[in-house]
Amino acid sequence: MNIATLVNLVNKEFPLLVKIRRAIHCEPELSGEEYKTQKMIITLLTEWGIEHKVCAKTGVLALIRGNGRLEKCIGLRADMDALPMQDLKNVEYASKIPGVAHACGHDAHTAILLIVAKILQEIRGQIDGDVKLFFQPAEEKGGGAYPMICEGALESPSVNALIGLHMSGRLEVGKIGFQSKIVCASSRQIEIEIQGVSAHGATPESGIDAIVVACHVVVALQTAISRYKSALSPVVLTFGMIQGGTKENIIANSVVLRGTMRTHDESIETLMIERITKIIEGVCEGFGSKSSITIKQGYPLLRNNSEMVELLKHSAKQIVGENSVVELPPSMGGEDFAFFSKLKPTVFYRVGAQNSSKGISCSEHMSCYDIDEEALRVAVKVQILAVLNYFSK
Repeated sequence: MNIATLVNLVNKEFPLLVKIRRAIHCEPELSGEEYKTQKMIITLLTEWGIEHKVCAKTGVLALIRGNGRLEKCIGLRADMDALPMQDLKNVEYASKIPGVAHACGHDAHTAILLIVAKILQEIRGQIDGDVKLFFQPAEEKGGGAYPMICEGALESPSVNALIGLHMSGRLEVGKIGFQSKIVCASSRQIEIEIQGVSAHGATPESGIDAIVVACHVVVALQTAISRYKSALSPVVLTFGMIQGGTKENIIANSVVLRGTMRTHDESIETLMIERITKIIEGVCEGFGSKSSITIKQGYPLLRNNSEMVELLKHSAKQIVGENSVVELPPSMGGEDFAFFSKLKPTVFYRVGAQNSSKGISCSEHMSCYDIDEEALRVAVKVQILAVLNYFSK
């Protein structure tokens, strides 16, 4: 297929693309609750004659069968869930659900994949292999990729490679961003419970102040980040929650800290867990308090496959031009597409969606977040061309 034909196909579907994106944006659903979104996806796939089934409770797995010349299958993934925050945009398609908003672009991802599916189904005779579509739930909480994998989403037919994308509020519309190797950090969830002894606030010597101990723990851990590993190996340790105390004049007997650790080096991750545990135990022992530490695996390190990166770069340059395809630094954010990348060759890339001339300049996870909808058109073209190029390489 030549580029002019592809452009015409996408332009024809652009009004529907925008309509779908706005419909999802109006009625956002939290992780694991994407039933309305799932119903919309199933309705459209059925209308377009695309094979599909429910997967991971609120997800959808679909398949477009090509002409059968090659026994290869490529996967395309879109996440579906929204965030627990208020949408403060003054637009007609703003969220109708109080306290829930598509502030990370997952509505756009879903709409893009739907229109990609529609066009690929129409031209399936030109596709030499199969295309599997992953409408994935719960990226923001717990990770919906892993349950899809556990339910056999990568099999029957076996997926040879996958492509994932993400809207970027930091990248101008019309640009495509990629990372050559590391894309996103691995993450660990940390919960620390510190047990002290309660007493009257006027007689602190009678108790063990869990709040004071918690403060020392946080400061000590931040020092550990800068002193127990090379400055060339990035590690982020953030505590976003602290809960403790019942009244202003009572020494708190219990404090709970919850945070996250991110790193680009799994060997450093192991070292830091050991150091963190020893520091917490040592600080608490010094104050005469006790601690309970729970460290859970979050998302794995997300790496791009070099061959898939070249496929993406080549395809993107054909759509937006060489100067609009830019290399980005690795992110300390987490992304559950990493579960796919641990098993298959993958590429995960960014689609520029910022347009300050239209007042669209907020980054992801901000209450004013929006996208320039021209980014949708760009993304559909790149995705389709990447699929066609994958089977022709």
